[in-house]
Amino acid sequence: MSKIQTYPIQCQCGNIVNVALYHSANVSIDPHLKAQIRLRKLNNYYCEKCQEYNELAFPFLYHDMKNKKLVWCYPERARKDEKKIKEELREKIKQPIFKILNMNHIKLVFGYDELFDEIGFSVNSGKTTKTTDQGLIEMNRDKDWSVIDSEPCRVIYFTSIATVNDGKIITPKMPESYASVFLECKKFSKTVKGFVNHRLDFLNLWKAFKERDISDNEEVIIFWSSKHYKYKFLKYFSAILPKMWILVCKKGAFELMSDSNYKPELNGIDRWEAIKPITEWKPEIMA
Repeated sequence: MSKIQTYPIQCQCGNIVNVALYHSANVSIDPHLKAQIRLRKLNNYYCEKCQEYNELAFPFLYHDMKNKKLVWCYPERARKDEKKIKEELREKIKQPIFKILNMNHIKLVFGYDELFDEIGFSVNSGKTTKTTDQGLIEMNRDKDWSVIDSEPCRVIYFTSIATVNDGKIITPKMPESYASVFLECKKFSKTVKGFVNHRLDFLNLWKAFKERDISDNEEVIIFWSSKHYKYKFLKYFSAILPKMWILVCKKGAFELMSDSNYKPELNGIDRWEAIKPITEWKPEIMA
């Protein structure tokens, strides 16, 4: 079975972050973990102090009993210690548990891309986006964002660069963006980091996360689009217009929106009741 435990992790900036980390992920017993792994969400953490998203902060053992796959997945940065890690694995294999599992060889990989190659997951990344050293797909310009135009995206983290005081935006000198959002989108296997460059989009996100707050049984979903304006001529001015429709929904709405095969027993009115927003913010010029 899968093994998870909470540990204090020291970020590179020195800040201590308490993170729930998996030592092992048995996707046969806990199949929901396969989706978490595909989205590169296992053993990640976000540091609020330095505002960095850290992918695969801790190694874990991937176990697929059906396909007899046993793979140790280490962070990419651990590659420099590959020789030492292999020696440790040779000792682990001698333990009785691995004889019981009838697996006398464990594969060793570094980073999610190598893991996906080993277990047969396809890696999908957008042609117009770039990937950071932290393994994030980064979107700044409208050209980057256009890859997910009209696609539902679940907000994992909202990080404000600017602040709001009495309805007025207060920014550092010459900010490149007002905020950033870390997103989960079915179109990508990696976490997406998107920069928020329009004042109204930022204000609406601030209202959702800072003024209203999000409870544990809720989630924030955004639709970014440069196409859905009330008047067709506005698309020629989209570079200076807001583009985010922000919804607060019940937990689980994202899966229902993005996967028609998720919970097929929910249909018609029942499915709409599970999806419909509790509250929302949409620019008036958007249809």
